[in-house]
Amino acid sequence: MFVLHSSNKTENLVAQLGVVIETLSLSSPFDKEIFLIQSQGMERWLSQQLSQQFKVWANYEFLFPAKFFSSVAQKLDKKLSDALFDRHKMTWRIENVLRELQGEDVLPLQHYLEGENPDLKRYQLAQELAQLFDQYQMMRPDLLATWQENKLLYDTAAERWQKALWREITAQIGTQHRGALWQKVINQLLDAEENVYANKLPKRVIVFGINTTPPLFLAFLHGLSKHCQLHLFLLNPSKDYWADIPSKRARLKQEPEEQYDSHPLLSSLGQQGREFQALLLEQNLAIDLDLDTFERADGVTVLNQLQNDLLENKANPPQPPFPRGEQDNSIQIHACHSRMREVEVLKNQLIHALEHDKNLELRDIVVMAPDIGNYEPFISAVFHDIHHTIADRSLRLSNHALDIFIRFLHLSQSRFGWQSVLDLLAEPIVYTHFDLSETDLELIRHWVLETQVRWGKSGEHKAELDLPNLDANT
Repeated sequence: MFVLHSSNKTENLVAQLGVVIETLSLSSPFDKEIFLIQSQGMERWLSQQLSQQFKVWANYEFLFPAKFFSSVAQKLDKKLSDALFDRHKMTWRIENVLRELQGEDVLPLQHYLEGENPDLKRYQLAQELAQLFDQYQMMRPDLLATWQENKLLYDTAAERWQKALWREITAQIGTQHRGALWQKVINQLLDAEENVYANKLPKRVIVFGINTTPPLFLAFLHGLSKHCQLHLFLLNPSKDYWADIPSKRARLKQEPEEQYDSHPLLSSLGQQGREFQALLLEQNLAIDLDLDTFERADGVTVLNQLQNDLLENKANPPQPPFPRGEQDNSIQIHACHSRMREVEVLKNQLIHALEHDKNLELRDIVVMAPDIGNYEPFISAVFHDIHHTIADRSLRLSNHALDIFIRFLHLSQSRFGWQSVLDLLAEPIVYTHFDLSETDLELIRHWVLETQVRWGKSGEHKAELDLPNLDANT
């Protein structure tokens, strides 16, 4: 059963989710609620909302789609494993293949790897290519299948060397990559009678907060819906079909007399949403039920007007919401000269909002950024006196010991600059294991400065870098 829930308000989607969980209870209290999400931030926010609604919220699991689909493949057939194509393993496979490049097609790679630091270049290139091939497996399995037949789609120099590299790798480990594996599972699910695999799958799968996905993901969800409950909660800013709205660039290429009454934000900022809508139609999904709760905003602020205009997909002229002299702070734009200043202004605005709205709580506030990792040190410094959490951080940022270990590995392959060595030694998790104190660290720093240590472990270390074998300043 495939049920599509859509609304222009996330609150309405959460309310619908609560109704589903409450009224369509699972057959056993030991059955887990399975959620597919795209970010850790969504996991935290959704958990808070559901725990607030049900008072007791447990026995659930939030998963990223790729991990969930691979686990489903394993449950249906133990032989269906994509472990050999793991991105981290692929990095080293590609690095090994790049050492023995031969042929006219791979000349661009050979030229790139010439010159200084070939080992570093080869490793960095292998990392990028592993990431690229990982995306091809999910986004472009058709391209990989064409290469496997020793054919080209675009016949460009870049495609020729990528095809040669991919065929060399698959000759070693086979062609059972993630995309091919998932396609087998999808065909298996779609070809089987309904509910045949119900005992091997979760009783219900809830997809929440995912507004863009490759066709393979959507096809997988379609296959799952034949054997278990599948609820897709889709945030949609407009109740009208807007996937066919051309972008601003496309409009410029068209005839001048063509006019569009659509809202400009839907065409300029809604590309992912448009593509997802089009994909839903192209997949020809057998949707059993389509529930929507589109709702106009009641207020008269600029934000309310914008929400309603998007809902109706009409570019209405702006109306002044308040008499002259009164402020409407529903939408604000702050231009700051640095990330640090952005976070400082943000804190001032949040404190002002909390002081003037007694109903506002910290858990009601969400701050978003394209890459929150870039702001992490500034947030920690500015918000040190306000309770906060940072979601969607990399494991390295959330695990200090792991970060130190990775820094050590980088240091072990570096020139051993004195400042880098002392910075690592100054970490409490490091110096305490050498029975050192903070006073000892000050003394060691004094010794290093007074003896004019600069870089390098020894003269032999310098010689390895094609420099004179001198122990001075090492």
